[in-house]
Amino acid sequence: MGEMFGREAIYEMLKESRRIQSMAEANDWEIADIIAKATEELGEFATAVQVKSGKIKNKINEHEYAPIDEAADVTICILDAVARLYPEKPASEIYCLFLYWMSRKCEKWVNKVEKEYKESLNGTEES
Repeated sequence: MGEMFGREAIYEMLKESRRIQSMAEANDWEIADIIAKATEELGEFATAVQVKSGKIKNKINEHEYAPIDEAADVTICILDAVARLYPEKPASEIYCLFLYWMSRKCEKWVNKVEKEYKESLNGTEES
């Protein structure tokens, strides 16, 4: 059920991106501006993760789920930028493409981590 909720939230974000696109463009927000915002949000995510993991000790997160909160901001910015890159495609098509590529990239990531883990157990490293 959680997986379905996430997918619905992604689709809703893509639809919202379509709704706000003309307003953002009227304010001169371009894709580069959205990517710059995503970079800013990624920095906030990194800080929240480091605070939660104890690597940054002189700060506190606003709440327990601050890293998830910041990850959502990054994801929203990225989805908005992707939607603007393909203005001719409906949100439903971008949603399907996004899920397709997420699935492929997730599989690739899992394979990479498994390979590196097995290599570490064998005491070998490949370039």
